Amino acid sequence: RHVVDFYISDFQSGLRALVKTGYGARVTPYVDESVVVDINQKNRELSPEFVRWLGERNLSSDDRIMRMKEG
Repeated sequence: RHVVDFYISDFQSGLRALVKTGYGARVTPYVDESVVVDINQKNRELSPEFVRWLGERNLSSDDRIMRMKEG
């Protein structure tokens, strides 16, 4: 894992804090990592749940490049 500088924001107060980390620093994540899935012509394996979700929203999955990001 790479460790970098990042901000923590408190939405209620509007305060923002910069957290500076460096090589060898230990960071405890409180938010799960996001998953990004790219779907294109080479990668056409769609889960049945996702196909159903697209259908419920009247969205098509044919001949389109899609990028799904969890979070």
